[in-house]
Amino acid sequence: MRSACHKRCQETVQLSEKLIDVAQNAYKDCDDDQCLVLFGTVLGSVSKLRRETEKRLEEMKTLKLQ
Repeated sequence: MRSACHKRCQETVQLSEKLIDVAQNAYKDCDDDQCLVLFGTVLGSVSKLRRETEKRLEEMKTLKLQ
């Protein structure tokens, strides 16, 4: 059985994929500079969150805490 932490980390990865997609699409569609700054911040923050979450998932896998 997987831990609640593992489940929440998996949900975080899935949510981050959606937010990254939204931010990347904003670069294609948006013509407002302030909006582009916003989505640049979203993309940077979500990318960092995803990397950290994936590290934690890998740690849990190594320690067999999934």
